[in-house]
Amino acid sequence: MELYHGRLDKKPNALAIRIRWYGSPEPGDSVFVERKTHRESWKGEESVKDRITLPKAKIVDFLDGSYTLDMAIKEGRFKTDNDKETFKKFFQEVQQAVDSKQLRPMIRTQYNRAAFQVPFDATVRISLDTNLAMIKENTDGQPVGLLHRWYRDPNQPIPRTDITRFPHAVLEVKLSLPEGQVAPEWVTDLTESGFLTEVHKFSKFIHGTATLLPDMIAAVPYWIDDESVRPSMLQSAGYRDIHQAESSSNGDVAPLHPELVSKPRRRTGDPDNELTHPLLGDEPTLQLMPNRNDVVGIGGRREKKKGFLDWWFTSRPKAMRVSNTTPRTTPMRIEPKTFFANERTFLTWMHMAVTIGTIAAALLGFSGSAQRTDKPSYEGSDHTVEIIAAILLPVAILMCVYSLTVFIWRSKAISKKQVGYIDDPRGPLGLAGVVVLALTAILILEVLDFVAALKAHHK
Repeated sequence: MELYHGRLDKKPNALAIRIRWYGSPEPGDSVFVERKTHRESWKGEESVKDRITLPKAKIVDFLDGSYTLDMAIKEGRFKTDNDKETFKKFFQEVQQAVDSKQLRPMIRTQYNRAAFQVPFDATVRISLDTNLAMIKENTDGQPVGLLHRWYRDPNQPIPRTDITRFPHAVLEVKLSLPEGQVAPEWVTDLTESGFLTEVHKFSKFIHGTATLLPDMIAAVPYWIDDESVRPSMLQSAGYRDIHQAESSSNGDVAPLHPELVSKPRRRTGDPDNELTHPLLGDEPTLQLMPNRNDVVGIGGRREKKKGFLDWWFTSRPKAMRVSNTTPRTTPMRIEPKTFFANERTFLTWMHMAVTIGTIAAALLGFSGSAQRTDKPSYEGSDHTVEIIAAILLPVAILMCVYSLTVFIWRSKAISKKQVGYIDDPRGPLGLAGVVVLALTAILILEVLDFVAALKAHHK
């Protein structure tokens, strides 16, 4: 499951190798061998997808290494020498990855795809996948060479635990816009209609693996516990059994009885004989699908009410506004160091707040001990220190509240990759003004106290 966890964690150069064909459930005479390599988008890199065509009858030999590059070159047809070199490089790299990682087909994704695009214009491309199903491809868990077939026998029935049907359609919108060009209005209307729910980095392969092979993975995607996805996962789950759920001597959980897997899905009311999935809790924790009241339809607009915090952070002072700028249409590129910069800013504000609060607390402590002594005092000196501490303490508390509020707001903006400003042009100026006022008040108090001391001395 190295490829699964690499794709799930979005590790640099994570691979996804698949065998694709179109049309009937059984592949035709030739198939596509595809490889997708993940690249870090925050570095300005784009993921790479390339593929070659191989005969269906040669896939088993290709996967176990007996179908060599020389054989493929003799049987292949290439238009140019560049195509031949590209084929050779791809063939060797994929076959080496399959051999070194001991890869074999595990999950099949099957769906009906409708593609939409203006002819000879790749500005907007839309694909709609419906009737999406994931199926276990290699049910025996044996190497492909021993089975002498790389795909599931279409004549064999598919047990309930070997298939999961995704309850939603998957719509993907790909924009290829020049820098500064705004997306078409109808695309914006579609994305804001409420009919679509954005699921960041959704993957059919990851979902199918997490649903059908839960005992082989160590991490799961966040969307599997959505309340609308849970029923489809339970349909592919086994039954709970007390005796088989007890831990064995080495701490591992024993597998389910084979006879329990073939049972039809039913609800008995008995918690010991209900469908259960090892990745799901008792209740869903997510609600990704929108409320029907939030669906405004194509062309509709739902005005979002802005609170005080939204106005404070997102609106710009007149002196900082830039005119004649083209609005940004692509998501903000967030680098990992941005999160750490936000934390460092928060800790810096907290350090200043703790320093001021410590000074105020120390003044209160010293003033209390000074009052217990028999030193002579003059009029106006008894409560000066307490007043100074009372001025500094609210400033320290205000800094704590401000830094925490800005940290939470900025963290949400960074994680959502919101298009807009994430700095705060007003907050530091406001806090600086508060500190100046507090220091001015302390200075006035000290001057008054000094004048009172001079008068007491002359008396």
